[in-house]
Amino acid sequence: MALRPLSSGSFPLFFEDKDSFKYYSPVFSKGGVIINTPNLKTKNRNLANNEIIGFVYLQRDKSVLKSKTFKATLTFLLLFTVSFLVANAFIFYVARRITKPLDLLRKLSPWSREKVLKRSV
Repeated sequence: MALRPLSSGSFPLFFEDKDSFKYYSPVFSKGGVIINTPNLKTKNRNLANNEIIGFVYLQRDKSVLKSKTFKATLTFLLLFTVSFLVANAFIFYVARRITKPLDLLRKLSPWSREKVLKRSV
């Protein structure tokens, strides 16, 4: 599974693979600060300004993003389907109301199909 870079070659670096986002960035020191921590892997405790003292690596899982995207897509699909059915029912209702006078005229017409069939019998 290859990492796909999301940024250029300078820091900070962002990478993406199938299941996660990865972030790499250097940590810089502030001038004149004396650091007393055992986690720092350097012998120099009195660091100059903007000296790299380490790197940060963060990884974010995509499972939350995938589930939210799936839920949003499902909600949109459900709303679209319901609105499509309601719009179709409304159009059908309006079309029936508009064509009702035409149906009455057709039934009263001397050339209506029912009257022609009665004459031929």
